[in-house]
Amino acid sequence: MRKPLAAGLVWVLLAPACYNAHGIRPSELPRLDGYPTRPIEVPDTAGRTITLDRKSKIYLYRVGGDRVGGRFEGIDVRGGRLIGRIDDGQAVDLKLGEIQEVSVDTYSRGQTIAAIVVGSALLVAGIVIALAVSLEQPGYCGRNVCSP
Repeated sequence: MRKPLAAGLVWVLLAPACYNAHGIRPSELPRLDGYPTRPIEVPDTAGRTITLDRKSKIYLYRVGGDRVGGRFEGIDVRGGRLIGRIDDGQAVDLKLGEIQEVSVDTYSRGQTIAAIVVGSALLVAGIVIALAVSLEQPGYCGRNVCSP
């Protein structure tokens, strides 16, 4: 019971560490034409340049709050429309004017490695603490001498 719980907790803590969320302006959407055949650089809403590659996830928010997106297999921007296909097979065909917000999650290899190292250290520390606590419980037999 404790192992699945610990594994689940580690996964919940580590999974978000793999991606960084950015907002980009809808006016930048024409730059995504041809994505992901080549990495594309766009400024985020904070003015930083971010690079979109095959691992990036793009979410489009329509007027009214509907969200569509994920990891795109391809994007064409033409005739005032964004046309694409998400890796789950869903087709996307939206007028650029309908898109009020764009969110991009970019993969971070460095943060993923750091999360794995920190997560592993926390797991080892938890095991050591659990062993130390269990060894101090009554009924421990150490050095062939049992104590009540």
